[in-house]
Amino acid sequence: MTRKTTYVRPELGKEEFVRHIFSQYAKDLGFEILNIQKAFPDCTAIDLRNHGSKKVLVEFEYEAQNFVQHGHVDQMVEGETHIVVCWSGKGMGLLPPGVEVIVLSEKQYGIEVEEYPDIEAITGEKPLYRIIGYNSTMAGGRPFSAFENTRIFRTNIKLKDDTLPKGSVIVLYEKCWLIGEMTVSSYVYIEKPPRTEVEKNLYRRPTR
Repeated sequence: MTRKTTYVRPELGKEEFVRHIFSQYAKDLGFEILNIQKAFPDCTAIDLRNHGSKKVLVEFEYEAQNFVQHGHVDQMVEGETHIVVCWSGKGMGLLPPGVEVIVLSEKQYGIEVEEYPDIEAITGEKPLYRIIGYNSTMAGGRPFSAFENTRIFRTNIKLKDDTLPKGSVIVLYEKCWLIGEMTVSSYVYIEKPPRTEVEKNLYRRPTR
């Protein structure tokens, strides 16, 4: 497996952490996930390793010994293949014979885990959501979908502080229905009427 860094938020030491990692690496490990659930077994998958194709029951545990501590030995289904996927192999000797253990932290799998770095906006401002009414009558009777390929929109509505941070989302509504949204790459409030050629171009309605 090619070494790859996985950025995570789930806490180390928790079963959900292992579930998160396995979900990302299942295909690399040779499995196709059919189902993930809360009840035992945590996962039903197809084992495609060694050119095979076999249904297996997968249980996620942070430490291998938790499979025994959580009472899963008594829940094992006769005739089924059980695999324990864990981050730590601690206590794997306690598991019944025939239960395979995959320890994701082992070097052979090349999985490195790091805390996802905090992301800061370039401007230091937090993106916002704004809801603006859309009036198809003012747009020549055209619905908002007619402008889906338009990159620049104009508005006469003055927003708080006359600015919207990059990445903000403007949600449009008409007659109490949400009809579309736009992600802001830049925002400039222009007073009416347009005074410069740039403003005139921004104010010019798209042609039919």
